[in-house]
Order: sequence, then structure tokens, then C-alpha cells
Amino acid sequence: MKYLSIAFLILVAVFAKLDRHFFKTNDSFCPKFIFPNWSRIPQLETKPSDTSKILSQSFRYLTKGKQSFVFLSEDGKWILKFPRLPRAKMRHALHFEAKKPFFENALIHGKSIYEELEEETGIVYAHLKPSENLENVHLIDQYSQSYYLDLNDLPFFLQKCGEDFFSIFARLEDPKALIEKTISLFSSLYDKGFIDRDSIFDKNFGVVEGAPFIMDIGQLEKCDELPPRGEYLSEMTQSLGGKLQRESPDLYEYYKKLLH
Repeated sequence: MKYLSIAFLILVAVFAKLDRHFFKTNDSFCPKFIFPNWSRIPQLETKPSDTSKILSQSFRYLTKGKQSFVFLSEDGKWILKFPRLPRAKMRHALHFEAKKPFFENALIHGKSIYEELEEETGIVYAHLKPSENLENVHLIDQYSQSYYLDLNDLPFFLQKCGEDFFSIFARLEDPKALIEKTISLFSSLYDKGFIDRDSIFDKNFGVVEGAPFIMDIGQLEKCDELPPRGEYLSEMTQSLGGKLQRESPDLYEYYKKLLH
């Protein structure tokens, strides 16, 4: 009996280790980390948007960021972002109070971005309070495990999915139009009082139908004071300017004229 107990404990330990391994290799995604306790966080009203056709398709796990788990739509045109709850969060977790502000701030920040920078970020809908008009969404994780979750109970952001900025840029015979639209994007950001703390074009920017947009909204910040417009535009497009300076002197001169 003693040996059976020892064998059982060893078996439990092995399965626990395996479970932990698969959890980690699944990018630590688990539905319990995206279902909030609405009574303990702000419920934010946002403008409605008809997204039922988009959300009726499957979404496959893509990646995770500091703030969200990210899923890509079956047609490859849309991104579904679910804000990540703190690990300590369980609906009864005592430690959740200390972690809560980070999650709250992500929702409040996302609401602001959706309402003020929809065109600049490609976010077409933000669902930030419980509702009754949405259907279940079909999510697929990295192991092809399916989850059918009620979107009415989930905070999420629906965003356009663009192709990598520099991939598009490299294929264009004359990329002047894209350069001009990029400067215009940041000029619009400037007019609305925002700055991007992480304006890295090769990882945070995409292009849809010739129009650039900011994919990573986490580092967008509204500021009371901004530097002069030319200085601001130069700083925000530094990674683009550096690439042009290294690879295309003519385009770099065109870019410099646009800045001023």
C-alpha cells in the first residue's frame, strides 16, 4: 500500500509537470485569464459597431503582448485582442486588488484610443462592459484546441490586421505615397495631442489598402505639451527616416521635405 501511494504521488507530480509544460508552450493562454469579474472593474460605455459578420468566423491564436492575448481571424483581415488579467486574479483572489489598476488602465486607455484614434489605429470596435447582443466566438489555441466563449462577458478590441509596413514598402515601385500617408498619420496624431512611445515601424506598424496604421496601441499617450511639429514628426518617424537615409538618398530627401 505504501508503494502504491508513492507511485501515485510520483504520477501526480509527473502530470502536474506536463500540465505546466503545455500551459507554458501554449503561451500561458487560458480562458480564465480573460474573463473578468465585472463587479470589480469599471464598465465603460463605447460607441456601437456592427461587427457580427466579422466575429462569426474562427480566430486562431497569434501571440501575446504585455497587455493582451491576440487572435487572428480565419480570413486574415482582423485581430481580436483580449486584455490579460493578472495571474493572481481568480474571481476570489485576495491579491487581485493590488493588481487591478493595471487591468483597469488597459481598458480605460483602450477606450480613449478607440474613440479618438480609430482611423490611426484601425480599431473598429471596443467592447468594455457586459452586453446581450453578441454571439459566442470560436477561438483556437496553438494546440488546435477549440474554445467557444460568450463575447458578451468579455472585454475585447477588434482591430484591422495589416501587412508589415516595411514588407509593403519594399515591394512598391514608388513608395512616395506611403511615405506621405505616414507623415499625415503622425500629423493627425499630433493634432489630437498624442505621442507614440514605441514608434518602431518594423514591428508596430501595418498597412491596409495602402494606408498605414499603428498596430500596437499600448504606448500611445496623450500629452498636454508636444514639441514643435517638425521635431515631433522627425522623432516619430525616426525608424523610417533612418532606413531611407541608409538605402535611398532620393527618397530620404523627399521625406525630409515632407517633414518641414
